[in-house]
Amino acid sequence: MNFNGLGALDSFDSSQGSYAATKCQIATAPFTCGLNLWTNGLIDSSASGGRIRIYANITAAAGQFSVGGGAVVYGSVTYDPADGSVFCHGPSDCSQIKGGVTTQSLDSRTAPPVTDCRTAPGGGYSSLSYVRSRITPTTAYTYDPGTGVFNANANITINPGGSAANFCFSGIFMNAKNLTIPSTVTNEVVINIGSTNSGGTDTQAILNGQVNNNTGKAQYLRLLTNSTGANAMQVTGGVNAYVFAYAPNGTVVVRSGSLYGSALGNILSAQGGADLHFDKALWQVASLPGVGAEGTPTYALQNWKICRNATCT
Repeated sequence: MNFNGLGALDSFDSSQGSYAATKCQIATAPFTCGLNLWTNGLIDSSASGGRIRIYANITAAAGQFSVGGGAVVYGSVTYDPADGSVFCHGPSDCSQIKGGVTTQSLDSRTAPPVTDCRTAPGGGYSSLSYVRSRITPTTAYTYDPGTGVFNANANITINPGGSAANFCFSGIFMNAKNLTIPSTVTNEVVINIGSTNSGGTDTQAILNGQVNNNTGKAQYLRLLTNSTGANAMQVTGGVNAYVFAYAPNGTVVVRSGSLYGSALGNILSAQGGADLHFDKALWQVASLPGVGAEGTPTYALQNWKICRNATCT
């Protein structure tokens, strides 16, 4: 969990209104935003930089969590002294953890996997006709159903129609072009990156243009991959970047701008002052990996996750 390039991390609830109307940025105790970050510490976690503001509690089951450079945590930090530690870079940096530091015996968790869409019942890479019926204009991209590779050469729009659109690709590369979901969409767009080898190390979802999910709901744009790669998923934030990004075995990189929804990975890296705004409405979507219905989150990511309480129970 590398937040050295982070701007702010907070939460909102799209089921209750817009980000501006429902964002939670409580800067005085008690810190009751209800957002919790969990790290298993397979790679040490850090937040260092004067612009960083984290409105959440942090639980470190293992590894070192370090804070410094003016970063502020408006919440508590809990760690397991048998497997980890908290390191403050300067003499006043620990005071920037506004909810204090506590210790507790903690167990690590395992992330729910992403099913390989190629081998699921009725699976295989999406057909060319299926892709062309839902992604327009058809001249704005190339797609090879034999290899599963989707490459954009111009801006595209995805409209699922009367039911969910489920794409199975080996990779999607936007090449700095924009991806738009119309505001009228009421069914999810699911882009599942199926492994092209046993580890999925060469599978990628690179959305490095503008992501315009005009529904304002992250549940309607879902990116899923079991890739173990350092570039498993890259998303560039923006004013309408409402996305559920899930790569339990690989790295999720958010490059600048704002991401509204969820970015969950074995490693999460925020770069270029990216702001991460978790949408609490996702807790109510039963079909998301690791999330039960009726607001019962069970995310269990190898390096971090979002939980309802400090012990992630």
